[in-house]
Amino acid sequence: MRVALACAFFINPDILLLDEPTNHLDLPSVLWLENKLRGYKGSFLLVTHDRTLLENVVSSVMLIQDFKLENYSCTFKEFEVKKEQNDKAREKQVEEFMRINRNVDANNPKYKIKLSYEKWLTARYERNILLEGKFTFSMPAPLPADEGVDQKEISLIKVDNLRFSYDAEKLPFIFDNPVNYEIKVGTRVGIMGPNGAGKSTFLKLITGKIQATSGSVVSHPNFVTAYFGQHSTKELDLDSTALDFMKKKFPKANVGQLKNHLTKTSVTDSIMESRLRNLSFSQRSCVIFAALTFVPPHLLIMDEPTNFLDLESVDSLAKAVNKFQGGLVIVTHNRDFLKKTVKSFLSIIPGAFLEFPTMKDAENATYSFITALQNGQYVDVQKAIQDNRGGGALHTEEDQAIRLARLNAQQQKAKDEADARANAEADAKAAAEAAEKERLAKLAALKTDWVAGDVAWAPSKGGKYVQVTVVRNTSMGVSCKLENGQVLLSEAKKLREKDPGATLENKPAPATAAAPAAGARGGRGGATARGGRGGPTAGGAGRGGAKTAAGGAGRGGAGGRGRK
Repeated sequence: MRVALACAFFINPDILLLDEPTNHLDLPSVLWLENKLRGYKGSFLLVTHDRTLLENVVSSVMLIQDFKLENYSCTFKEFEVKKEQNDKAREKQVEEFMRINRNVDANNPKYKIKLSYEKWLTARYERNILLEGKFTFSMPAPLPADEGVDQKEISLIKVDNLRFSYDAEKLPFIFDNPVNYEIKVGTRVGIMGPNGAGKSTFLKLITGKIQATSGSVVSHPNFVTAYFGQHSTKELDLDSTALDFMKKKFPKANVGQLKNHLTKTSVTDSIMESRLRNLSFSQRSCVIFAALTFVPPHLLIMDEPTNFLDLESVDSLAKAVNKFQGGLVIVTHNRDFLKKTVKSFLSIIPGAFLEFPTMKDAENATYSFITALQNGQYVDVQKAIQDNRGGGALHTEEDQAIRLARLNAQQQKAKDEADARANAEADAKAAAEAAEKERLAKLAALKTDWVAGDVAWAPSKGGKYVQVTVVRNTSMGVSCKLENGQVLLSEAKKLREKDPGATLENKPAPATAAAPAAGARGGRGGATARGGRGGPTAGGAGRGGAKTAAGGAGRGGAGGRGRK
C-alpha cells in the first residue's frame, strides 16, 4: 500500500483517486498520508472509512444515496450535521404526504409518488434495522469463579516472561525483553505500534496460533475466543457460498438459525447463496463476523477490523463493541474507532511493551515524530525512521529509562488518586459512624422512667417546651398537667428534665445594629419588644436577642425592621 501511494504521489497527477488508501497502513503512515493530502495542490477524490482522515483533509463531500449523487460544499463534520437535518426533513415530508394521500386512487397522478415513497420508507427502515443489529454480540455464558469474585476480574489469558522469535537461531527476537501481561473479562485495550513491531504476532501468541520461544501463555480452560484477523477473509473458500461456510463451521446448527444469523449481519438471502468470490471485501468481512458472533465469546480480538467496511458499518461495529460484555483487544489504525471503544492503550515497539491510560500518551511513547506530523510540520522521513523511538529502530537504554519513568509516574499518580479516594471514603465513613454513635448515645441517655409528681418539660405547639407535672406513665404515653391545669399526652422519650430553650440564652448574639457585618442579618427583636433599626452600614439581617430580653438589634441596612 505504501509503495502504491508513493507511486501515485510521485507522478503528481491533476486528479488523484484514492479508494480506501489507509487499509493495512500503520498510524505513522496514515499521518503521513493525511499531511500529504492537506498540502496537495491538485484535486483528489477520496473513499475511506476513516472518519478522522475525512474530518482533517476534505473540503467537500459527495453523497451517493437512493440512486442519486448529491454534493455538499463543506467539511465532513458540517456534512454530517446537514445530512442528518436533510434526512429528518425528507422523512417528515414523506410521512406528511402519506398521511394526506393514504387512500389515493390508482388513477391519481399522486399514486406513483405514493408507491415510490412507500418503497423509500421500507428501504430506510430495513437499512436502519440492519445497521443496528449488524454486529450484535450476545451475552457470553458466565465463567465459573470463586464466591465473591466479579466476572470482570476473571483472568482469561496470562502472559508470563514471554520471549519470541520466528527462528531464534537465524532471526532477531520480536519480543526480546520478557513480556508480562494479563487479559481479564473486563479488559478493553487498543494496541498501537509501527508495522513489524509485533502487534499481530502478539495476537497470534495469545490465541495459540504460534508458540512462545520461552516463557508461558496460560489460558482459562472454559472461555470462548472470537478472533478477527486482518487477513481472515483470505481463509475463505471463494468457490463456496456464505451459507456453505457457516454450515461447515457449525455442522450441528440448524440451517434456519444460520440463515437468520447471516441476515442479521447484512448477508441477505441473495448474498448468502452467491459464491464468495462474487462478494465485495466488505461483504466477506460480514461473513467472517457472522461466524465469530454465532457463539457468544468471552474475549473478542480484532486485528484491523475496519478494513473494507463502509463508514456506517464502522459506526455500527463500534456500537456493538461498546455493548459487548466480554474482554476486548483491538489492533487498528482507525483513531476514531479506538477512541470510541477502548479504555487503555498498549504500546508495542521494538524493546518496549507498555500500557497507557490515554491515546495521546501511547502515541507519544510509540512515535517520537508524531507531534510534528499532527501539526503538519516538515519531517525528515529517513532520519525519523533511523532515530525514531518506536518507528522501527531498536530502543536505547536511555529510551527505555524515559518510558519506564513515564509509566512509573502514571502508575504513582493513579495510586495517589486511589489512596486519596480511599482516605476520603474512610474519613466519611468514620464521621458517619461517629455521628451515629453520638445519636445512639443521646437516645440511650433519654429518661423514660417518669413517675407521678416528676417535673418535666414537654414539647408544645410551635416547637417550644412548656413546664409540666407528670400524672402517670403508661404504655400509651405519659400524661402531664400544665400550670393552667390542662392535661396533655406525650411520648416518654420526648420529655426533658431541663428546658431545652434555656440553653439558647447562653449562646452569643450575632453582630448588633451598631456595627453589623457586611452581608450579615441584623438582630431579631426580643419576644415582647420591637427590634431597633439597623445601622447605616449595608448588610443583611442576622437574628439575635434572647427569648425574654428587651428588643435586640433590628435588620441591618438602612430602614430594616426587627420582628416581635
